[in-house]
Amino acid sequence: MSDPARCNRRAARGFTIVECLLAGVLLAIFAAAVTTSIGQASAAARKGQDTTLAAQWLDQVLTRIDMIGPARLLREGPLAGELDERFSWSARIDTELIGDLYDVQVTIRWTTGDKQSSVVGYTQFQDPPRARHVEVNWNDL
Repeated sequence: MSDPARCNRRAARGFTIVECLLAGVLLAIFAAAVTTSIGQASAAARKGQDTTLAAQWLDQVLTRIDMIGPARLLREGPLAGELDERFSWSARIDTELIGDLYDVQVTIRWTTGDKQSSVVGYTQFQDPPRARHVEVNWNDL
């Protein structure tokens, strides 16, 4: 028979050095996985915010083109510009369509760190001569 006092002494010794090292390794792996996940989630959130802002800029530029008229914009400009410190735009207006129909492509570009991204919007505008009675300028909008 075994001595009960002897069994209690073994149980009271605590963790061995191997068990402590294994627990430390598992904790380090878990911490690395959590840190990586948080970094990826943060980058994805930033990319989503930038894409949403680019879509808003795209809408604003296309609205300005519609208000001024693609024919006049083609003659007088501008066809590119800065929107803020990170975002810029450029437009391509094609007149090879039927009648007074203009094919418009607007590209919004931005920089995040050292990475450049862009969004492109396509639409068509009908712009017959003298259809817009109000003379508005790009900078007035």
